Amino acid sequence: MSTCCCCATLHDDDQLVLKTFTTMSVMNGPGCFCLPCCSSSTARKATTLTDNEYVKVKSELNGTVTVETGPKLVFLQPYDVALTSPQSATTLLNNQYLIVSDQMKGNKFVVPGPCLFYPGPYEATTGPFIAVNLKDTEYIRVTDEETGQIKIEKGSQLYFPGPFETLSETKQAFSLDNTMYIKVEDEQSGKIFIVTGPQLFIPGPYNKLSKVQKAIGLDDTQYVKVLNTETGNVKIVKGPRLFFPGPYDETGNVLVAISLAHNEYVFLQDTEVGTISVVRGKAKVFLSAFQEVIKDKKGKTVRLAINVDEHVSVLVRNTESGQQYLIRRKELYFPTFNEEIMEVRKKIVLENHESMVIKDKAGRFHYLTGVEGSAVWNFNLELQAQTVLKQDLAEAQRKKLKSVSEAKKAIKGKEKDLNDDHRQILDADLDILETLYAEDAGRSFFLPPYCEIIPFHWDTDGDKSTQNVMIERINMRPQFLEYSFVCRTSDNVELNINVTFFWQVLDIKAMLQMTNDAAGDVCAHARSVVIQEVSQITMEVFMKDFNRILSTAILDGDDEFYEERGCLIHRVEVKSYHCADPGTEAVLQEIIKERTDRLNRLQKEQSSNEVALVAMKGSIEEEKLNGELLKIRHSHHRTEAAMQGEAEADQLNMFLQGLPDVPAERKYAMWHTLRQLDQINFLSKSDAHMYFTPDQVKLGINSFETPYGQRPPKKEEAQEKYSFSKFAS
Repeated sequence: MSTCCCCATLHDDDQLVLKTFTTMSVMNGPGCFCLPCCSSSTARKATTLTDNEYVKVKSELNGTVTVETGPKLVFLQPYDVALTSPQSATTLLNNQYLIVSDQMKGNKFVVPGPCLFYPGPYEATTGPFIAVNLKDTEYIRVTDEETGQIKIEKGSQLYFPGPFETLSETKQAFSLDNTMYIKVEDEQSGKIFIVTGPQLFIPGPYNKLSKVQKAIGLDDTQYVKVLNTETGNVKIVKGPRLFFPGPYDETGNVLVAISLAHNEYVFLQDTEVGTISVVRGKAKVFLSAFQEVIKDKKGKTVRLAINVDEHVSVLVRNTESGQQYLIRRKELYFPTFNEEIMEVRKKIVLENHESMVIKDKAGRFHYLTGVEGSAVWNFNLELQAQTVLKQDLAEAQRKKLKSVSEAKKAIKGKEKDLNDDHRQILDADLDILETLYAEDAGRSFFLPPYCEIIPFHWDTDGDKSTQNVMIERINMRPQFLEYSFVCRTSDNVELNINVTFFWQVLDIKAMLQMTNDAAGDVCAHARSVVIQEVSQITMEVFMKDFNRILSTAILDGDDEFYEERGCLIHRVEVKSYHCADPGTEAVLQEIIKERTDRLNRLQKEQSSNEVALVAMKGSIEEEKLNGELLKIRHSHHRTEAAMQGEAEADQLNMFLQGLPDVPAERKYAMWHTLRQLDQINFLSKSDAHMYFTPDQVKLGINSFETPYGQRPPKKEEAQEKYSFSKFAS
């Protein structure tokens, strides 16, 4: 720019500021301008702005600020001043943003990319910041610090937060499959709800989450108890199903239903009201909310029904009334809710030789035996107040009524006249009638309710302080009992005697009335008798006839001791005895030994004689057999010689007849030669060795020639002269 006193030449970017006394103006180039008089001028450059530049300009006249953006050449107004040098605008990418503060209005806002941002006259920027890139399975929690509001931003998006928003860290959404659920609590409303799969769950801004849980899979035999904590109700959820609990549900362990077979049952108790029920098989039992299984004494929950047949019955007690009764009806027995099985009773079968005593509720004894028809009725001992009823029972017993039904009719008709105590006795009598004395009972019966078998405790070892055998069935057959005791003879020899008693129980009623230990009483009383008897004799007398002495003492007396106890001793035998004193025992053993040796010697001599006699008889028989054998051999030899001679004669005859034209002497010579060759051939095939003398070598072995006209040797001469047995070794 060039100036003179009255004009000025301005270039493209030149500006001339003119000031007068009252005004201020500007002249912008390019051009040549005339300057007014009485004015002053100031030259200044215009501001060049590129595409992304801006400058803030303030008017000193009114104080306003403006923003000039490029690309352009900025010429200021007369009262304008540039507050800043040219500034670059902010370039924002698509994932960037700026926070802009308007200092005039006091508010903030966000400018998201992509853009080229020029701030306003009173705007200040912060940033740029990176926006949050949310995927499909991500979310963030956004809090507005100005209003306090909270929100959730879900993917998929590029999220630009507001100027007053703070962000949480990026979180993953909950991927729930069809077996998952999550419990959610809304902190703003306080409500709780369940979110089930399959879904991708993103919680709300005020949701409080629990852990992801698995739904409860139940098959057809499973169930679960569910408690609603809001209402307090309990429910049962049965399978098969996939169970998702409600928001206020609490579940227990998965329970298995009780599978009952056709002969099984369970007792169930309702803990809420206290009632008891019975569920019988075949069934599948799911317990209700307040039901529990009552276990038996062994801790088992499932119980087996009892197969009641002709050999098995069940003693049952009614838990409400306390009464006991016997189940004998043939069935598969299941107890009811108010029945308790006391005992499974098997039928008692008595053999012909067995007896038994049973005591009933009233304390009366009943005597039963295996012999049919021999049971003793005993029902009329306790009904003291009812004379008529007693008479009826006594009459029934006396007449031996043929059927129990008649006896029941005889006493049942008086039942209305009885008080409670007598009625209970009558009921007990009827139970005994139906079990012990029924027509089909015979010697087999079931033990009635309130009855017990009376046991007998017997001593079999001689020690009365310990009764070592308990017997319920009395053997009425003869039986033996071994017993040992000590006694002393009149010559002061102490003996230990072992005795065997063969005894028998005849009257079980008498035995019960007198003793509980029949065997012990028999042994004790027999010992007393034996001690007394042995004390009156010497040792020598005892040794001679001890069996007769003890038998006479025990069996031949007039003692009624055994008869009073219903017993009978058949026989007494001494099993063994010995002296208690060692010295006396040694002498006794010497005597016994001497007797034994003498008997042994006699037996040995007798045995030797018997052996010699048997040997002699054997020799005689052997000689007889040898004579017979020689006769048989001689007969055989004669027969063999005759047959052999006949064979040789036949052979010679055939040979001679076969040579009709040869002289007889020549024939005999040829025959002997052939026989000699046969013998040589026989010897050559054997292991024999032949030896010849010089004289014998002169003989012709290959041929035998006789001078013509001489007599051939006789058969005996030829055999003697030419016998080969002389040369055989």
